[in-house]
Amino acid sequence: MAKFGGDGPLFPYYIRSNFTRNCEKYWWTNLLFINNFYPKLNYACLQWTWYLAAEMQFFLLSPLLIYPLFRSRKTGILIAFLTILACTITYGVLNTYYGLSPRLFDSPKRKIPDDTSPMELTYTKPYARIQPYVVGILVGYLLFARRSLHIPKVVAFVGWITAALLGLLVVYGLYPLYHDTTVQWDQSVYSLYNCTFRLVWGLVIAWIIIACHRRRGGPVNAILSWKVWIPLGRLTYGVYLIHIIILCVIFVNLRQLIHYTDLTMAFLYAAILILSYVGAFLFALFIEYPLFALEELLRKG
Repeated sequence: MAKFGGDGPLFPYYIRSNFTRNCEKYWWTNLLFINNFYPKLNYACLQWTWYLAAEMQFFLLSPLLIYPLFRSRKTGILIAFLTILACTITYGVLNTYYGLSPRLFDSPKRKIPDDTSPMELTYTKPYARIQPYVVGILVGYLLFARRSLHIPKVVAFVGWITAALLGLLVVYGLYPLYHDTTVQWDQSVYSLYNCTFRLVWGLVIAWIIIACHRRRGGPVNAILSWKVWIPLGRLTYGVYLIHIIILCVIFVNLRQLIHYTDLTMAFLYAAILILSYVGAFLFALFIEYPLFALEELLRKG
């Protein structure tokens, strides 16, 4: 369907590379959930679906973390901690070796092959992203094992302040680096940020979940528990699959550059958001939910 989405100057190249050539040759890597390792990102079918492969790999590895927790709390926590530590060190070493910057599309300081995207060096790999997943497993175990967990008000206050500061540091700590692309920091700072920011963000989300679950969420819990998020949340998978297609169809059909203004970006954001959710609704209505219903019938049969 995407090939009927326009006729802009970049459109034929985009369709040929992302939907025709790449998918005809490497569609099977998506089915096997290995497309974050093979082929190279520039040749992958539906390049943004590398994250589905990473999620499946996390899922397949999860019994190695959950079963030890079931058998022995101390052993399970130790294995989880060592997993986080090993992945953090690996990510940091690779960042230092290649000279990677937190600015995603900066060229690595070390020479890499021309057909290799800087993103595939670490960005798409499971060892760069599993830390928050492990934190999530530990949070689930904590809430299961300590169902009567009580958080004192003082602890809750300190927890929210700490989580807010860490969250703001992760999001806005690199503002000088992005605000002025000529700014350069030491590689050790880049590597430290790159190998820890997902872990820190995972800990922030973990605190929000625990605090809200134990009635220490206040207005945050009220907002996150708003029922309007339920139908929107059920469409997020479809939005993830579709939104890149909508973005590309819009931008590869352009025949002139966009003059940046905040208002222009706000309108583009709103339009793409609405179109993505409309597309996700149709995807759920005609594909996702019918397949769920068929699966349920097969189970009962």
